[in-house]
Amino acid sequence: PTPVAPADPDPTAPVAPTPSETVTHTVVWGDTLWDLSRTYGCTVDDIVKRNSIIKDPNFIVVGWTLEIPQN
Repeated sequence: PTPVAPADPDPTAPVAPTPSETVTHTVVWGDTLWDLSRTYGCTVDDIVKRNSIIKDPNFIVVGWTLEIPQN
């Protein structure tokens, strides 16, 4: 059988919005990386890798602006 190319998508069909790669979060008193990872649906390690300002994952500072990866 000859392979068939997929049909072009219907241009009138609704398009789902694409999620952004990251969201920014300003650290407030009481925040932990664990809580942020649960809130934003990623891992603590994902947040640490995205933010070079974090030297110790057990210590974040109020006022820091963190990039949180979105899955």
